[in-house]
Amino acid sequence: MNAASDRDLETFTKGLLLAEASGKRFLYRTAASFVRVRAGMHPKPILTGSDLGLSKAGGALIVVGSYVPRTTSQLNALRKQNRVVWVEVDVKALLDDNRRLEAVKDAVERTNRALHQERDTAVFTTREVTSGKEIETNLSIGKKISEGLVSIVKGVSTRPRYILAKGGITSSVIATHGLGVKRAMVLGQVAPGVPVWQLGPESRHPGLIYIVFPGNVGELQALVEVVKKMGPDL
Repeated sequence: MNAASDRDLETFTKGLLLAEASGKRFLYRTAASFVRVRAGMHPKPILTGSDLGLSKAGGALIVVGSYVPRTTSQLNALRKQNRVVWVEVDVKALLDDNRRLEAVKDAVERTNRALHQERDTAVFTTREVTSGKEIETNLSIGKKISEGLVSIVKGVSTRPRYILAKGGITSSVIATHGLGVKRAMVLGQVAPGVPVWQLGPESRHPGLIYIVFPGNVGELQALVEVVKKMGPDL
């Protein structure tokens, strides 16, 4: 369903609870706002950087895999900020078995170097959409791109101040496959529809702040605003 307001979610959830009470069972794949309503929690204020207790040292790691137009516009707005180091990953290289390892290695080296210098670093895929004629082909392409980003995150040895993953699938695979997350605490939101996790002790970076930024969420400057909010001068 598409909800225009919390009232829509509340109405839907009431019907859902009635269905569950009659014995129905559901698996949810939803945005963060549904979880709050389903759990009967009151809205919390939008979190600030200081609320999260971020260290002032180190650089952030921003991973952008989503290629929807809104993500690309937000990424272009962020690219105007001089403080971010840009690591572009050629999608065609990730899809080429002969070039894939070199592309990942290059991205890892550049990212590690920038984070070691305590610079905010954005790893992003080229914006040109690569697709095939068949659904299976498109799924395979998406899987290879996601696996490439996961390999890059796995290769990053420097612990970032925080990680922001842009894109629903991107944030999921980076968390589970790139960082080994099995459990996390949802602390709240840093912008409407942008939840913040604190990673569990089993992850590669226990206690790290992880921002899940869906691809189609936010206005043009939303990504810029979140990165500024999380900055070392917060």
